[in-house]
Amino acid sequence: GIELRDDMVRLCNAVIEGEHLSGIRFDQGDVRTQAVQPLDVMIALHACDIATDHALHVGLQSGARIIMSSPCCHKELRPQMTLPAVLRPMLQHGIHLGQEAEMV
Repeated sequence: GIELRDDMVRLCNAVIEGEHLSGIRFDQGDVRTQAVQPLDVMIALHACDIATDHALHVGLQSGARIIMSSPCCHKELRPQMTLPAVLRPMLQHGIHLGQEAEMV
């Protein structure tokens, strides 16, 4: 895996080592600067802003058979959401509306 944050790379590699997993590792870097290599699976979790677009592009270029993406754009979706009257009592509070946006 490729991850920008060095502390997250160390954490993920420690989990891999602690669980005695093989065939997986994380490196610190930016997906945009990585040489395209054949991939089976491309996973982009909480890739913010245009990072999701970059991950999807790399996944397509690499011929990944499976691309899974979970962008964090819920922050942009939330102000655009119009609540149906029936849901207003339940989602009127910020935390619940934010969770609804995450599910969208």
